[in-house]
Amino acid sequence: MIDEEQIRAVDDRRTAAMVAGDLPTLRELIADDCRYVHSTGVSDTKDSYLAAIESGALAYTWIGTAEHIFIRAGDAMLVPHEMRAELVRSGVPEPYRSRAVAVWRATPDGPRLIYFQATALPAGADRPSPETGKPLAV
Repeated sequence: MIDEEQIRAVDDRRTAAMVAGDLPTLRELIADDCRYVHSTGVSDTKDSYLAAIESGALAYTWIGTAEHIFIRAGDAMLVPHEMRAELVRSGVPEPYRSRAVAVWRATPDGPRLIYFQATALPAGADRPSPETGKPLAV
């Protein structure tokens, strides 16, 4: 069974690996059957997602996440959260902000990301946190 502490740790490793372009760590943490759905609607497999990072078609200069909610579902953990980042797509930097859901599955080798889906937030969509009432700061 997986717990919140494990998921926080592996998700921190995943986002650090995304920024560093650390393909070995991403290969370890992303399940072979993972689907990664971008905020644009483009859906990647593990292989196509990693190929985009490896080729430089997709890069991250920084990533911040906040507002995590942990929902246990059998041997999986769903983690809705807010994500802010700076992406570099085909050499063009762009700010990025979304609500996303990461789904982690327990395996004998530790949690593995099996699904990720992001929904872009429009510019100027700043709002207070529903949990704290304070402005979101990622």
